[in-house]
Amino acid sequence: MKQPQSAMLVAIAMLMTLCVAGQSSAQAPAMNPRLFGTIPAVTLAQLDEVQTAAKLTDDQKAAAKELQTKMSDARMQVFQDSQGDFDKMAADIVKLYADSHTDLNAKLDASQVKRMQELYLQVNHAMALNDEAIQKMLELTDEQKSKLQEANLKSREKLFSAFQDFQNMSDDEREKSGKEMVDSRDESMLSVLNDEQKAAFEKAKGEALKIDLSKLPGPGA
Repeated sequence: MKQPQSAMLVAIAMLMTLCVAGQSSAQAPAMNPRLFGTIPAVTLAQLDEVQTAAKLTDDQKAAAKELQTKMSDARMQVFQDSQGDFDKMAADIVKLYADSHTDLNAKLDASQVKRMQELYLQVNHAMALNDEAIQKMLELTDEQKSKLQEANLKSREKLFSAFQDFQNMSDDEREKSGKEMVDSRDESMLSVLNDEQKAAFEKAKGEALKIDLSKLPGPGA
């Protein structure tokens, strides 16, 4: 699954800022992980509730863990190799995430692939509309795709502008502000869909599952 370049640039900038500052995941400011863009399916597969819902075997859990480690190591290498070239960085991360998702699906049976797709849509919500497969499923027009790109760009600009403010906020303030930004972005992106597309998108999410994103592995995990 391809990730939107604008959102990925945000993720890169935020993650690199934390790395340069020498902060561990425990010391880093508490941030809503959905602010950084799409959360990869491989990363979601590390969570206990996701593993249970997708009925992953012990071997599949181990394989997902190896894929997460491989993806994380490769992501850090991309950061280092880019030398500040955000366009190259974004393109390489997009391919990395897409490849990791393909590798994960290869370890699963058809029903597990379907359930992981449902959970991916639930967690990423409107951001999943940037995936080519989802756009094809919903039969988005070129005009709708363009509007989604505009929504992502505006979201990225807001996040860059707000980053310094985030640094100076309390955890509660940061959580509230982050949720407001995510909700605003989702609302803007979902407004691109017509009623029929919105219904199809919601149906594709399957049975709802409560997922604790605070337990996601960190950037260097």
